[in-house]
Amino acid sequence: LSKELIDDNEGKEEDDDDESSVFEMFLKENVEQTNDNNDKLKSSQVYSKFKKWHVSLYDEETPSKTELKTFLNEKLGKSVKSVWKGASLK
Repeated sequence: LSKELIDDNEGKEEDDDDESSVFEMFLKENVEQTNDNNDKLKSSQVYSKFKKWHVSLYDEETPSKTELKTFLNEKLGKSVKSVWKGASLK
């Protein structure tokens, strides 16, 4: 983070909120929670789709795969070997 963001009242929190809402929107539009353990979502597949989706909508740097995985772990439960069960790409 730049010094300006840190000095800003809620700089980091706002940045996190913006990023989180981008992830929320992607999740809503592109990921289906099926609760069927036969459905698997691999981090490589979801990040590939996320990058294409992000570039098509935003004129800024795409968040990292690590940031996306952290978000998905919170929403879909902890991944096992970078795979979430009970979810698939739409």
